[in-house]
Amino acid sequence: MASSPNSLSPVDAADEWLACPQCDQLYRRVPLASGKKAVCVRCGAVLYRCRKRGVEFALALCVSGLILFGVANFAPLLALEKGGLIQETTLWSGIGVFLVRGEWLLALLVLVTLILFPLLRLAGLTYVLYPFFRGRATAAGAARVFRLIHAASPWSMLEIFLLGALVAVVKLGDMATVMPGIAAYAFVGLILVSAWAEYVIEPRDIWRRIDNHG
Repeated sequence: MASSPNSLSPVDAADEWLACPQCDQLYRRVPLASGKKAVCVRCGAVLYRCRKRGVEFALALCVSGLILFGVANFAPLLALEKGGLIQETTLWSGIGVFLVRGEWLLALLVLVTLILFPLLRLAGLTYVLYPFFRGRATAAGAARVFRLIHAASPWSMLEIFLLGALVAVVKLGDMATVMPGIAAYAFVGLILVSAWAEYVIEPRDIWRRIDNHG
């Protein structure tokens, strides 16, 4: 059994239940000190955490993500050089090519999964977290926004886009010289920042703050 600063004990009756993700042992959720974690006494799996300055850290990551998002969408993504001619492309110009070809559904898919939903996640989290950082009342409609963020998360496909871009770069390497633009690096940073923010945020803590500050 793994040791932990805060282990939980199984309970007979509870006001808030949670199950261990590994062995399904039931526990009652109890408050934790900042920086501590609760683990299962049966298998040692982590049940939940109370991260130090989690809201402040998550808000900083979201703001950084919004900056990277702007760079990734409007700066040059790739540059192709062949015969002395250089052609740069951006994410929006790629969507424009699909529209010119009449591929509306593909253009809409790219717009939704690479622009709208990632922007919704970052902007929505910033909207929800900022009042907590300032010690103010919950933002209007925070609960609805947080639910929408959760529903939209599976449709944010930045990682898949980056993988597809890498495959395209490899295939185009035989035809022309491919040079990644600043947007390509911004996309990598955006993916890392988004994943970090997802790890830092404890959804139950956010819901508790929404209830307490509503």
